[in-house]
Amino acid sequence: MISRMRIFLTHIIPSAAYAAHLREGVPNRHSPLGINAADSPQPGKSRRAQTGEDYERNTRCPRPIRLGAHALYIPDIRHTPNRFYPLLCILIFTFSKTIQMFIDTHTHLFTEVFDTDRKEMMKRASVLCSALVLPNIDEDSITPMLHMADTWPELCFPTLGLHPSSVFDDYQEVLKRMENLLETRTWYGIGETGLDLYWDKSTLPQQQEALRIQCQWAKSMDLPIILHSRDANDETLEIIQQEQDGRLKGVFHCFSGDEAQAKAIYDLGFCIGIGGVVTYPKTHLRELLRTLGPERVVLETDSPYLPPVPYRGKRNESAYITLVAEACALAWGMQIKDVGRITSKTARKLFNLPETQPA
Repeated sequence: MISRMRIFLTHIIPSAAYAAHLREGVPNRHSPLGINAADSPQPGKSRRAQTGEDYERNTRCPRPIRLGAHALYIPDIRHTPNRFYPLLCILIFTFSKTIQMFIDTHTHLFTEVFDTDRKEMMKRASVLCSALVLPNIDEDSITPMLHMADTWPELCFPTLGLHPSSVFDDYQEVLKRMENLLETRTWYGIGETGLDLYWDKSTLPQQQEALRIQCQWAKSMDLPIILHSRDANDETLEIIQQEQDGRLKGVFHCFSGDEAQAKAIYDLGFCIGIGGVVTYPKTHLRELLRTLGPERVVLETDSPYLPPVPYRGKRNESAYITLVAEACALAWGMQIKDVGRITSKTARKLFNLPETQPA
């Protein structure tokens, strides 16, 4: 509470003063919010006209509001009838459990693209996320991933696996070396593993064998498995159905399949991961989510990849999970805090994450 009061006293009052300028679309290079003229809409043009954000008529994409080192997200204040609404939104974020209400179940924050500003990025993520699951990619990513987990142990939770796009001729030796690490520390999942037929179909037999090996790890260690299935939902499902003996659990990350595939995943006791694609104009995911409901869904960003609208083409980061949650809230007709509560409960149970309290 003290830290939130400090944010209120030192940042919210000047931020609210500048909010009136933003509402009228008037840029101010001296903004205490850290939003420059390039971030402000051109006078007379809607954000939709400038960016093509037309995925829902009544969607208002949140804007980043920087409170010191933190970034919170509030609805587009140019569309609100009350100049004090931004202040109300920030107050809600500051004094409610909206802070740290999300769990990003799939984020590669250890990659090199974050090397120049990782601490600042983590400060932004820590405001909104109570946990960040870090799926491994290959042997080279293990060291930076574990460094992050050791640096932010209350926030970062590592998993171990070999990504299908990293399956090469020596994959069996790589997997043996990885298997030797399973007993060396606490892991929160197996993966990222699975099948990828988008980049290279020629390695499918090797990918399938690597996936089966990692399924055995998941069962023997009683850990959830994180599945990548790009252009390979049916092929991945077939292997999981064959491997399922009641001990296998996990998530189909970045799910983009149809209703029949989603129900087959649910029948296996698995969850689906929903990320930035749910905000894209031509996606079918919002309609699918209306049918499926929130109970078996977990949120993710897949940072630094697949950034949500309005950040497409830029680096993704875990703080953008609010945009994913907002699109889900719209699809389910519920408040964003309920999306956070339901999906975080599912994620915490799936990955056996420790209970935490907002700072």
